[in-house]
Amino acid sequence: MRVAGNSDFGLGASLWTEDREHAMEIEKRIESGILSVNSMVASDPRLPFGGVKKSGIGRELYKYGLYEFMNIKSIKVY
Repeated sequence: MRVAGNSDFGLGASLWTEDREHAMEIEKRIESGILSVNSMVASDPRLPFGGVKKSGIGRELYKYGLYEFMNIKSIKVY
């Protein structure tokens, strides 16, 4: 945990364990855009994907990814 936590990057992480409850305790301490438990990290178009720290900003895929490409206009009418 100390080595992983000291990384400047945080795109994805894999956690391998037979104890799912323990995995849910550990996941709170892992800084990454995606965490896969008992599988390799892979994006899924049904879920937002992106990193933290020096692994980028924002999200792609899902509705949050669409918002990255939108320009919102505010209009006030008196």
